[in-house]
Amino acid sequence: MKKIIVVALICGAFIPEVGTAQPLRGFGVKVALTSSTHSIRSYYDPILPPTKRRLGFNIGVFAEWFNLPFVSLVTQVEYDQRGYQQGYYGGYVGPNGPVLSYVNNRIDYLSVPVLAKFKYPSVDPQPYVLIGVRADFKESYHRSIVYDYPTAPPYSQFKSTMLGATVGTGVTLQRVIPIPLLLELRYNFDFADSFFSGNLSMRNNAYDLWMGVEL
Repeated sequence: MKKIIVVALICGAFIPEVGTAQPLRGFGVKVALTSSTHSIRSYYDPILPPTKRRLGFNIGVFAEWFNLPFVSLVTQVEYDQRGYQQGYYGGYVGPNGPVLSYVNNRIDYLSVPVLAKFKYPSVDPQPYVLIGVRADFKESYHRSIVYDYPTAPPYSQFKSTMLGATVGTGVTLQRVIPIPLLLELRYNFDFADSFFSGNLSMRNNAYDLWMGVEL
């Protein structure tokens, strides 16, 4: 939580300077629907329980810098929900034996992406492409039920800071509402495992569908 307060203060410091600070093109807020999972590898026991992607929500603030014709720089601060759904047998026994159930595992990050934005100027809607790096700071983790399973996610042992990359595409709509409306699709992946032991490794990845407004 301290990280969130510090970042919010930093963002608040430059927002009032929009009218005078030439490098700052604009700023705004975004919300997202995210679909996340973990890439899981077991080295000694290759038979793993089935998994599914989980849906979550993100929220963020952003600033866009350097109003050049074809390229700009986007810095964003996000609170992201990651994780996945893990299948296990044992929650309920039916007439044909144990029934497969799913546990909703969620891990929350404070994420700070820095993205190059390549755009096509002077058109409406305006398409663009995003590519850049990202730093994620682990904040908390949650599990829908408490269960004892050999491959239960060891979230308390996940790395507290991760580095990764983000690629995506989007469009800016100027005429839908009185202020610019942004729609983005992003893919996020990490450079290294969030967790690694002698026989198990886990790595985050997620798709985000963002909608935002530029103020």
